[in-house]
Amino acid sequence: MMMQKKICIVTPTLAYGGAERNAVNLANEFVKNNDVAIIVFKYSGQLYDLVDKRVQVYDLGIKRIRHVLLRLKRVLGLINPDVVMSIMMGSNIPLGIISYFKHNYCVVLREATTMNKRVENGLINKILKIKLMQLSYRNAAIIIANSFDTKKDLIKYRIKKREKIIVIGNPVLQENYDELKDELVSHKWLDDDNCKVILLVGRLVPSKNHLLVINAFPEILKKLKEVRLIIVGTGISEKEIKEKISELKIAEFVDLIGYKENTYPYYKKSDLFVLSSTYEGFGNVLVEALACGTRIVSTDCPGGPRDILDNGRYGRLVPVNDLNAMAEAIVVSLLEQDINRDERMNWANNYRANKIADRYIEGIKTSCQ
Repeated sequence: MMMQKKICIVTPTLAYGGAERNAVNLANEFVKNNDVAIIVFKYSGQLYDLVDKRVQVYDLGIKRIRHVLLRLKRVLGLINPDVVMSIMMGSNIPLGIISYFKHNYCVVLREATTMNKRVENGLINKILKIKLMQLSYRNAAIIIANSFDTKKDLIKYRIKKREKIIVIGNPVLQENYDELKDELVSHKWLDDDNCKVILLVGRLVPSKNHLLVINAFPEILKKLKEVRLIIVGTGISEKEIKEKISELKIAEFVDLIGYKENTYPYYKKSDLFVLSSTYEGFGNVLVEALACGTRIVSTDCPGGPRDILDNGRYGRLVPVNDLNAMAEAIVVSLLEQDINRDERMNWANNYRANKIADRYIEGIKTSCQ
């Protein structure tokens, strides 16, 4: 660990989301040896209660995005940090822009996802986003990419030179995750030993591609009559998902249970966790499932899955959008004897928040001389 520093973490919100939770986990680890503040652009309170009381939280109260730059610059002037770290692109760009003005802090940017989403909406949109990232990321002392695919994209689109990018996985497992796993939850299928439960966890949005599993489900049911599907999360695709479930006449076998603050007990009591995304920034849910010893099937999508599952050693990888491969992998995983539970749980320890935070501090120490 380096000598005590004043570290400021910048994030658009503290709403429920992988990047936001990573911000909280890092802050809670950094504050053990440093002065730490979090700057939030706009209040959203879902994760506030998880922030260590020693961490100062500054809410900029932004209602219009054009107000971000001046308020962020002013508050950073008041805090006077040694290091300012932005947690995702929504805050990377404003921080990068104000870094062109005189300042005394070291700028560290964390890139939370691959470029897939940013280049998929037309050529002009793609060019503008790439140019904006190139401009705003220029003054960063270092960029921390959360997967090797993310680093490859940053190099491919000339956002930052290779030597200024390091790869560090996400700080997924907080100190009390063992306690969280043991929290009691009840569901008719999780409590029934005769059911084989498939679990999906994540925002109901197109990139998570829940429809892949839902479309595969009738074929899975033909081979495993006792299989059931629980989906945790909310989002804009919920209506479409429910309509597809109704169309396939599988409503009695599928349950959408909404957002759950603590998902660990659901992993622990399920027979299989499935990630069906077309791309991921990292895939925190995979680490959470591993930590609970749950068997995993995941698409081999851009982002973190292949890294997290060690090239398929700790979970089956299937091609993106391959319905037949997904159905087959799910059936085989549910039928085979599980002999690697302890190995999965041990592998997940690599993503404990304290270990990852130490790697962040080392990266900062090396880059912010």
